Amino acid sequence: MERNVLILWATAKVIEDARHDLHISQVQLADFTRLARSFISGVECGVNGLSLDAFVQLAEVLHVDAPELLRRVMES
Repeated sequence: MERNVLILWATAKVIEDARHDLHISQVQLADFTRLARSFISGVECGVNGLSLDAFVQLAEVLHVDAPELLRRVMES
């Protein structure tokens, strides 16, 4: 499988797991980050990639340091 696809899938899993840990919905995550719910859904489905800005924004809302979130992605 192509590396980019693997990163998308790993990111999807890490973001979804972190969101579940906070017991918030995709709609709530979208509201807190001011990103579209459809975009959040695409991230969690492994369809949408993230800009660095969006990644950091998600990390902040998910209460995980961005470097830690990236470490989780790379270890997945």
